[in-house]
Amino acid sequence: MKRMIPVCTFFLTVLICLNFSFNYLFPKMSYYLVLNSHSFYTRKMYYVLITYTFTHLHINHFISNIIFFLTCGCIVELHVANFKIMLFFYLSSMIATGIYALIYTCTNPLQISLGASGVVCALLGFYFTHIFLFWKNLSTLMEELCNMSIICLSIYLFILFIQFYMQMNKNGIINHKNHLCGFLYGSCFCFVYWLVV
Repeated sequence: MKRMIPVCTFFLTVLICLNFSFNYLFPKMSYYLVLNSHSFYTRKMYYVLITYTFTHLHINHFISNIIFFLTCGCIVELHVANFKIMLFFYLSSMIATGIYALIYTCTNPLQISLGASGVVCALLGFYFTHIFLFWKNLSTLMEELCNMSIICLSIYLFILFIQFYMQMNKNGIINHKNHLCGFLYGSCFCFVYWLVV
């Protein structure tokens, strides 16, 4: 399979970093970027279906998501090897997990959803489904083991940051159903992608 530099993943990583820096300097601006049912339905801020992915609560939330996003995104993009399809995957997974988050927050209009973890779980869903579909045809076992070890390391770091975050903010709510939605979306996308391609 043709290999390429994961331009799409690097580009979105830079956007996430710039947005975090901007929100750090101007914290009140994040109100206009996070996703909740009030901003979407009442204020008609439809763009938040995309911008919530780039917005993070604090440095621990940002670091855990960016490490995972960059690691998994690069591996998946090297398998897909197509910028347009990868961009479509990112945007569609943001919207898919965003729609689920809207449904989740309908009962509480003030509850917000933010962060790239839904997209990260979509990347994991894509990658593990790819491994499941092509485990007999992998180019080299060592290459895939290397990729898996990187993902496992990222999972370990992600869990450490989540544990730290939960200790620092016991009132924080992590939307695990949204993560599951992202994983299932990424898995379905992988099936459809390899059927079409």
